[in-house]
Amino acid sequence: MTRYHLKELISKSSRGEIWKARDTETGDEVVIKILLVSGKDSLTSETNNIHWKALQKLEHENIARIKDTFQDEKKRNCVVMEFIPGRSLGQLIRDRIQFPFSQWVDIILQCARGLRAAYRFNLIHRDIKPSNIMLTPGGKAKIVDFGLARFFRPAIDPGSCDFVYGTNLQKKDECLIIGTPRYMSPEQCMGKVLDHRSDIYSLGATFYHCFCGKPPFEAGTCLEILEKQKMSAATPLYMLNPNVPMELSEFVQKMLEKDISRRFQDYDTLAEALEDLKLACLSRERGAGIVSRSSNSLTVHEKESPVPPAYIQAPSSFKKEKNIMYIALTLLVLLFLVSAILVSNRKSEKPENQRILISLVKKLLRQKQTPVPPKSLTLKTSISLTKQRMDKISDAIIRYHADHEKSLTDITILAKENYLEQTNLYDAWENPFQWDKEKRKIISPGPDRQMDTPDDLEMIPGKTINSNE
Repeated sequence: MTRYHLKELISKSSRGEIWKARDTETGDEVVIKILLVSGKDSLTSETNNIHWKALQKLEHENIARIKDTFQDEKKRNCVVMEFIPGRSLGQLIRDRIQFPFSQWVDIILQCARGLRAAYRFNLIHRDIKPSNIMLTPGGKAKIVDFGLARFFRPAIDPGSCDFVYGTNLQKKDECLIIGTPRYMSPEQCMGKVLDHRSDIYSLGATFYHCFCGKPPFEAGTCLEILEKQKMSAATPLYMLNPNVPMELSEFVQKMLEKDISRRFQDYDTLAEALEDLKLACLSRERGAGIVSRSSNSLTVHEKESPVPPAYIQAPSSFKKEKNIMYIALTLLVLLFLVSAILVSNRKSEKPENQRILISLVKKLLRQKQTPVPPKSLTLKTSISLTKQRMDKISDAIIRYHADHEKSLTDITILAKENYLEQTNLYDAWENPFQWDKEKRKIISPGPDRQMDTPDDLEMIPGKTINSNE
């Protein structure tokens, strides 16, 4: 290995070793993959020789470039790849690195563009996962390790691709189950012949892991994970990380559709929808609210820590303005109260006016009190807090009925008549509890903040809480 000087072993597996090295001719840092297998995976085999040489012609800003292939002095087959400074998404997940959602969406968009370039090159990756996506310090995403990639001949619109390499495209090894189980598509788990929509599924599974801290499916064995990939639906992201916007949760859910015909069907549509989603996330982060967008752009209305690498959303500008208004009003009333007390003391009057004013201020503060939900509650803690408040409402309703001997028509009466505090009329997601006077039920819309959905919480006064999940 006279041209390349090995410097540092990056990783090692049964398939090969990956080294950081220096190209002595150019002085550039490179990555060298030394293949430790032979036979069908060898560079000397006809198919793979075409495979690696063809990959040297694939150039895109979001794909790590294959620069060279050679055999070392031990006759081991080696692939020279571009060195990418930075860290993989897998490392970012382990380190719990936090990004705004718009930045995560931008990374997905870059990966989709890289996979689109590979598809136009008649190539599918077959092993998209967090450790195979690098992020440079400047925020550039790069797809690496095309060791399991395969060329294919498109069944539809073959003229859209620039190159077709090889002749035995339906080889026996195409029916093998190959890849990383936690991120494999259902059709890949079943050993079917794949197309680019399998990579779209794997990309969705990768970013599902980024948003909630764990892959869509986990189990004790690889076979159990494969079965879940084929049969089970992934839990929606917003159920695991309430900070994830609903449209982002639905977007990833569409990428993870079991039915291949219900996923995004091409990278152009995927990239366009991602651009709209990125704009929506940016608007929310800048306090402008959700922006309008084309209705056609989105048609759907390794084990890690579960801590999501995502940020806490700030309250809307409307809520900020309302809180400021209440604070200003309260200060004015307090100023008036102090002035009245001073005047009363000077005139040696009875403190009757003082008591009236103090009572008025307390009533004002009680009526204007709005719930301030904790900013980092987990889903479990939020549900627990909601149930505690429902218990308090239940007790208040029972006491109200005992005092008035009549049915409750409006749940807000409980706070007006001092049966409970104003904050207990809201659940942990800052939504007002609903009172169904016909069915006599207290209802919370739950984490999705929408009524009549599976995650609603319900309670009949004096009984236990039921969930529609």
